[in-house]
Amino acid sequence: TACIGKWHLGQNYITKDGKPPMGGVKNALSNVDFTQPIGEGPVSRGFDHYFGTIVPNYPPYCFIENDRTIGIPSLLAKGGNFNIPGPMVPDWKLEEILPQLTSHAVKWIEDRSHSKRPFFLYFPLTSPHYPVVPSSEFVGKTEAGAYGDFVYQTDWCVGQVLDALE
Repeated sequence: TACIGKWHLGQNYITKDGKPPMGGVKNALSNVDFTQPIGEGPVSRGFDHYFGTIVPNYPPYCFIENDRTIGIPSLLAKGGNFNIPGPMVPDWKLEEILPQLTSHAVKWIEDRSHSKRPFFLYFPLTSPHYPVVPSSEFVGKTEAGAYGDFVYQTDWCVGQVLDALE
């Protein structure tokens, strides 16, 4: 079983000072020890594999695989599409979330195709809600503006997963 996509059902972070994770604009997650496993995520709740983000506009801004961040969120994201300031990994780009989720899901399906055992993939996409950030190859694909392009990209993502299943 795998969950590949957003997971916004709560996680528990280990902190550097033993206190709850700090909130608020100024201190968002500043006391979290990102070198430690994240508890109460998808693998704690029964999935064998997880790859994704919490949500695209909520820190930490990074991918998480199983119970670990990929990279250490060491920079502060603020303003723009990051409506909640907080830590992010260097070079984090919101436009890369959907392509990364899709390629990971396709690879996971392809890896399972070598077995006769059934599998279950839960693929909760971060779109088509805010932030609306179509990847560059989808910008201008529709006459409905950025949101239309983002929905177009979302349809493409689902198509890639369906193709992998076939």
